[in-house]
Amino acid sequence: MTLTCQCTATDLPDTYKIAMAWVNPEEPYVINACEKFWQAPDIPTVRDENSRVGTIIHESVHFSDAQRGGSQAHYAVGYEDSENLAVTSRALAAKNPNTYKFFVLNQNW
Repeated sequence: MTLTCQCTATDLPDTYKIAMAWVNPEEPYVINACEKFWQAPDIPTVRDENSRVGTIIHESVHFSDAQRGGSQAHYAVGYEDSENLAVTSRALAAKNPNTYKFFVLNQNW
């Protein structure tokens, strides 16, 4: 996995200009970190707080490989959405970037 600092406003579509990081599925295992990524704490201290570790976990879920299948869609945004998704569709929750992030970080405050 590679982390780059390629996140200038001219590089990104409008929807990504508030992002902490982004990935291009055509560039496997390259995460592009934005300025907000470097300003975030290493790990979250409260529910739904952005963090560097959480962002790396989140972005890595987007990659498609033989182990997990990857996800390009955001089916749940915050912790509550992820929790509801886990109840209504375990299959989608297992591939959702935020649901996976909360699980790995044990964010169940």
